[in-house]
Amino acid sequence: KPQIVQAVKDKTQRTLKLDGEIKLSFFPSVGGRLGRATLSERASDKEFAGVEEMRIAVKLMPLLSKRVVVDTVEVKSLRADIVRFKDGKTNVDDLAGGGDKAAPAPKGAEGQFMIDIDHVLIENATLTFTDQAAGARYALAKINLKTGRIASGVPTNIELAFAAQSDKPKLSLETALKTRLTFDLDKQRYSVEGLDLNAKGNAAGYSNLVVNVKGD
Repeated sequence: KPQIVQAVKDKTQRTLKLDGEIKLSFFPSVGGRLGRATLSERASDKEFAGVEEMRIAVKLMPLLSKRVVVDTVEVKSLRADIVRFKDGKTNVDDLAGGGDKAAPAPKGAEGQFMIDIDHVLIENATLTFTDQAAGARYALAKINLKTGRIASGVPTNIELAFAAQSDKPKLSLETALKTRLTFDLDKQRYSVEGLDLNAKGNAAGYSNLVVNVKGD
């Protein structure tokens, strides 16, 4: 842990706190489980993001043939506060590489990335976005996402719920969505079946708004 914390400090000038356990797995999937952790803003003690638990794994056998198949994505109680400053920069620019371009991979060594995820589970996440230039703040709270297998050509059940709030425009909505999604990346074709969307709250100048949408 001390080595990881110091490496993050040296690279990003951010303070990483690892209060939970770190567990690694190697077979049949290569991955890790991270317990409670927080990351500060750059050169500050103010918290930028935190998580109670996170697990990500990729399948081992496809790696041997240079294919990346994501096995599991599970995130519990994620919280992050994104800010766009008046000059247009954001507080995540440094994490995105700061504009540095990576050297291209040698020809023939690119490998193949496949979107094939056994499931995604996000529980009780909170994301906020503050736009200082516009003087606006947006928040998504109580985000819960549950999916089946996500892969090209495979029908996937999706359940999503969240509470959305903003001050410009005035918005306060509780939203729940269930649907079955199928996509084909090669043909750029997407379909939605059994859509069931419900939202209630205040939006667009309406109070006690109730919206129900169903269809394919």
